Amino acid sequence: MDEQQYKRLAQICDKLLFGQPDNIYRIAINWLHVPRADAFLLAKYENPQKRFFIRFLYYLAHRLRRLCKSCLFHIFSFNLHKIDGKKDLLIISHLINIDHYHQEADFYFGKVNVDLDVQFLLKNHTNYSVKKIQSTCQSSTHKSLASKIILPTTINPFVELFFLVKSFQQFILLFLMGLRCKDSFERAVMFRAASESMSLSTFDALKMHYQTGIVLKKTKPKAILTTYEGHAWARLVCRSAKQYDPSILRLGYRHLPIFRLEHSNQRPLNADFNPDYILTAGEIGYKQFKRMAKQLKCQFAILSNPKRINITRKNTQSVCLVLPAMFEEHAHFFTYAIDCARRHPEIMFLLRPHPNHTKQQLFKQVEALNHLPPNAKLSSNPIEEDIACAKWAMYTGTSAIIQAGMAGVIPIYLKMPSPYYKIKSQLHVDILHELSDKIPQAMSCEDFSHIVKTQPDVSAIVDYCQKLYSEMDYSIVKEIIEKWQKLN
Repeated sequence: MDEQQYKRLAQICDKLLFGQPDNIYRIAINWLHVPRADAFLLAKYENPQKRFFIRFLYYLAHRLRRLCKSCLFHIFSFNLHKIDGKKDLLIISHLINIDHYHQEADFYFGKVNVDLDVQFLLKNHTNYSVKKIQSTCQSSTHKSLASKIILPTTINPFVELFFLVKSFQQFILLFLMGLRCKDSFERAVMFRAASESMSLSTFDALKMHYQTGIVLKKTKPKAILTTYEGHAWARLVCRSAKQYDPSILRLGYRHLPIFRLEHSNQRPLNADFNPDYILTAGEIGYKQFKRMAKQLKCQFAILSNPKRINITRKNTQSVCLVLPAMFEEHAHFFTYAIDCARRHPEIMFLLRPHPNHTKQQLFKQVEALNHLPPNAKLSSNPIEEDIACAKWAMYTGTSAIIQAGMAGVIPIYLKMPSPYYKIKSQLHVDILHELSDKIPQAMSCEDFSHIVKTQPDVSAIVDYCQKLYSEMDYSIVKEIIEKWQKLN
């Protein structure tokens, strides 16, 4: 998919979302939101009409399977008894790794609960069940665990059946729209959106809307805070909060700057689906969102990012960090890095997998990991230790490059289309795209060999990354809530 096709896709998705601006069952279709112009993500949008009926049956089967599971287990899954009364703030965050559950600081929001009484709801992205995660922490007495609830996969089966019927209605509506559409590409998008209305990602968004409503009634918070990356579930959480109490403050936190061509988090949906405030990680993100103030019709503030760390680098000149962003990238990205390692035995390559992926998954996906050269290894060190000894860092869309850039590590961007990627896309998601003229870019091992012989000036990169992540100011959330309370 090229840039023009992506923009056309975004326009058609906008048309479908704006066509029913108050309908949560249309807004819940995550596929329509197109979170960002990432080559791997957009691969799911290629040939949208392909296997339409098979996809619909596949999704329907999974929804029915989930319904059966809810009938059997929903009574035991949602631990509302753990929520003990009124809270200042309800935070919806993400559990990326099982080890993060018992840590005091949240992976995305850090220690934002220092001055506030906070209830955390965690979306489980690990490969473990809620019971398994909680069993690993039975011996822990840390008080932060009392304020954390991992959202279950099941809900009241009658509610789930109702969602299934409503999703099927959306399927019929979008399918009929597709039949009437004369443009072939637009028709294909409508047919795909019809089948996606039955998907588990659509159900998960509706489930979040329902579960958030339950917790809001129990905790009666002054504000609700979610990550804000353009996904359907975050929009429905805003709607749920607005339905519960029109005066509640809805905060969306953007922990990254805006990617090039990113569209979904800039889409001005009905006001009920938008946050009242967008909190950014730093000065750069704040300015990016500020330019869209008129269309978003909300306010902005800088919270920063708990991942901002001060790293003192060692005088090591022969280490290259390898930082993939997504699971789909590992096979191509690690293979490229290992080929570079074979060409440069004088350089040590530290391969850092995404925290959500296990070694078993990696070795199964990446054949080259079974034949590593002596100067390449998988790293399980804290990232600050690897950054401290690195001179270069290969990356694509990962935010870890910001921490490396702040420390003065030379970034090397693996650019599309590279022969190491099966996806031949011209689109790329360089998180540092505003510095594209200053960051070395590679498509081959020859490019890497040329880059490591040079000594680029990284002062502008360090300064830019420092502005991406400001110093963490947890008091800003409390100040915004108090200000909102006075006005409402």
